[in-house]
Amino acid sequence: MSSDGPSCEVEAYLLSTYLLGSPATPVLVERYTRACATLFTDTPPADTRLLRLAGRFPWLLGPIDAGVALLRPDSVVRKKLLLMSAILEATPEHADRFLPRPASKVGLAALLAGVGLKTAIQVPIGAAIIWATERSR
Repeated sequence: MSSDGPSCEVEAYLLSTYLLGSPATPVLVERYTRACATLFTDTPPADTRLLRLAGRFPWLLGPIDAGVALLRPDSVVRKKLLLMSAILEATPEHADRFLPRPASKVGLAALLAGVGLKTAIQVPIGAAIIWATERSR
């Protein structure tokens, strides 16, 4: 990764906190760091800027995630989020958070409405962030 972006360790804590609500254990951070060293030998400047911004303002990671998922699904930011998600999902202490839960039709409808509303808010914010970071070359 570019030297001006966050370290893999910082990214691991940032991404795991975003995905789980709490930071990953040091073992999982090490796993993420080793995987990044193998998979991501060079991060494009636009992705480095997004990761640096998320490192400074972690609450922006949700909109950044929504924006790259829609506008740049092949971005390194998205790939790193998916990598951390896979590491967490494959870890026994976190696996239950990724398994489906039984839900009533009303509960499922409420969940879908909430996720839809959150996404509708986050996508334009994320798109604006992506646009701004791509213009700040």
